Amino acid sequence: MTGTDQFNPNKLPLSLFLTLLTTMLEDYFKKLFIIFFKYSDKKEYFFKEINLKSQDVCSIYKNEISFEDAILTSLSFQNLDKIRSYFLQLNKDYDLHKILILNKKDLFKHFKSLINSRHDFIHKRYMKSDYTFKKAKSDLKLFHKATDLIYMFFKNKYKYL
Repeated sequence: MTGTDQFNPNKLPLSLFLTLLTTMLEDYFKKLFIIFFKYSDKKEYFFKEINLKSQDVCSIYKNEISFEDAILTSLSFQNLDKIRSYFLQLNKDYDLHKILILNKKDLFKHFKSLINSRHDFIHKRYMKSDYTFKKAKSDLKLFHKATDLIYMFFKNKYKYL
């Protein structure tokens, strides 16, 4: 980092934007996963793989949350490879990496890089000096294109969305 980069007033807002964009991405995948998880016959895998907190067990007992919701709270949606594995456990055709290819551009890899940059910002206080408003605008457009690709994949697969 050069001497002037540390005083660049754009670094903080762009790093915050990157954090917001990756949070939107994670939330989108979580909500999409919930839709397919609730109606899946492959829930058993997740029941075996996680440990419920006693607080969740009490909430299930009191009918405050469903068993499925308790499972979902224990899954991390901050790692794109993990998210991909969750979808693949539901259905081998739900390969996010294959779905997120746009004109030979690997959006999965791109979003993975963004999530890593967000992780560096949050946990290491590192702000990318080469992240510009132009890149941020492009990333937002890619997010929209990615959601379109995913929607079209499921629409074509199930013919009813």
